[in-house]
Amino acid sequence: QLNKTDFVNVVVHALCRIDPLRNFFLVRKNYESSNSRVVQTFGELVCKIWSGRRFKGSVSPHELIQAISIASRKRFKIGTQSDCKTFLAWFLNELHTGLGGSSKKSTIIHRCFKGKVEVTTFTVTSGKKQEKKTVVPFLFLILDLPASPLFKDSFDGKGL
Repeated sequence: QLNKTDFVNVVVHALCRIDPLRNFFLVRKNYESSNSRVVQTFGELVCKIWSGRRFKGSVSPHELIQAISIASRKRFKIGTQSDCKTFLAWFLNELHTGLGGSSKKSTIIHRCFKGKVEVTTFTVTSGKKQEKKTVVPFLFLILDLPASPLFKDSFDGKGL
C-alpha cells in the first residue's frame, strides 16, 4: 500500500520520458559503481519500466520509495503527501551527488537539466539608456503565471 506517494509517481514517470536520462539508466554499467541506494533503485526501476519482458503491465516503485525515505530522513515517505517540485529538486540533487557529481563535476543530471538564460537589464543614467546583458545558469527556471484571464473570448467575454 503506497498511500500518498503520487508525487514520486509523477516525478519518476516524467524523468523516464527524458531520452538521455532514460538511456543512461538503461545501461547498468553507467551507475553500478555508485554507492547510492537511490541511484541503484531508480536505475532498476527504469529498467523494469522499459523492459519488454515484463510479466505484468505495472511495476512497483516500493523499493525506490523505501530508499528515498531513508535517504531523505523520512522527509519523503509513504503515507505523507509532498510537493512535486520540492521532491523533484531533492531527487535530482540526490541522483547528481549519488552519481559522483558536484558543483565542479558534471553528471547526466546536469547535462539534461542545466540551462542558461540571458538577462537584459536597462538603466538610465544622465539621460543615457544603457543595456547590460548577462548569462545566468539554472537548473530550475521559475516563471510567474499571468493573472487569469489572459485573453477574453470574443463571443461571451469569458477568459481563456
